[in-house]
Amino acid sequence: MKRTMGWRWRLAVLTALAVLPLAACGSDDSGSEPSESPETNGSETTAAEEDAPTLVLGIPPTVDSAPAMLAIDKGYFTDLGIDVKLDTNAQPSSAALASLATGDYTIVAMPIGAATFNADRSGSLVGLLSNYAQDSEDGKSLAGVVVSKKLWDSGVQTAEGLKGKRIGLVAPGGFAEFNTYQALQEGGLTEKDVEFATMSFADLGPALANGSVDAGWCPEPLCTAMVAQGAAERLPTTANNGEGIYQLFVNADYAEKYPQTVTKALAGWVRAAEELNEGGWADEENLKIISKYTKLPPEALKGVPALQARILTTTKDEMTPSFTLINAMQEYFARTEKLTFDGEIDLSEGFDEKFIDGALELLKD
Repeated sequence: MKRTMGWRWRLAVLTALAVLPLAACGSDDSGSEPSESPETNGSETTAAEEDAPTLVLGIPPTVDSAPAMLAIDKGYFTDLGIDVKLDTNAQPSSAALASLATGDYTIVAMPIGAATFNADRSGSLVGLLSNYAQDSEDGKSLAGVVVSKKLWDSGVQTAEGLKGKRIGLVAPGGFAEFNTYQALQEGGLTEKDVEFATMSFADLGPALANGSVDAGWCPEPLCTAMVAQGAAERLPTTANNGEGIYQLFVNADYAEKYPQTVTKALAGWVRAAEELNEGGWADEENLKIISKYTKLPPEALKGVPALQARILTTTKDEMTPSFTLINAMQEYFARTEKLTFDGEIDLSEGFDEKFIDGALELLKD
């Protein structure tokens, strides 16, 4: 179904939030259709922009969100003249999505899940702003499948050996499930060859240790922590080499009224991401900031393999979402009966590159 709303797409969450907990979508009680956002590269400030409400940036307390942590603590948002509040409780969940829909969050960092596609298109408008993290070209990843140490030591060190095994996932229908499926594919398997078990990240380590599950999916820095604790080993995969895997979403009402503020927020994020990509992960001040939010000791952060690679997006090509990957996700969720509609949704119609262009232009100055 063709949309006419440019960079914004309709995603009602009232139904989706009750069904699937991992997604990126929004809702609007009014159901009204705002006018198109004015074109801007974010460099000029209008009187309305000067009165912009505090931009609330919701992130999970994981390594991939480190640019937001640095941008807040090192004053990069302040340097751009915007007021940003950081909330580190935005796990990929219905609560975070509801907060985006109501405007309690202005921007949220999370991956796409089945509920993104399930959401009714007649609700409020949520913008797909940018990729913010990617797997490296050489196979280092910010998330993936780990195998219990006992199983690994028995010789199961590739996806092929997971046939018939039990795999822990934080939630069904999310990026975790799709990413696990990608890993299984590399071993000639599908989701039908394994059993998925839903559990929290906090329960995954103990479950691997006591044999309740044989493998599990986790983000960094949790993967590295479980390896360091001797509970698991990381399953190698090249499924998303060079692909953006996590996205930023924006409340469209805010972005329509204050486009320069949103653009500047993205610029502040990218400035910090570039600093980290260029050796900033080794900087002691940066490590202390990231440790404060992730609760992982600085020494443990130094051991995260992905941090030795280019895993944060800072160029236009990197920041532009991969709709090939997004469409593959939609196909998987349709095949596994996690979508509640027939046909396809083209999420590329919900993206406008002007915010990326504006942010990168600001950083040239």
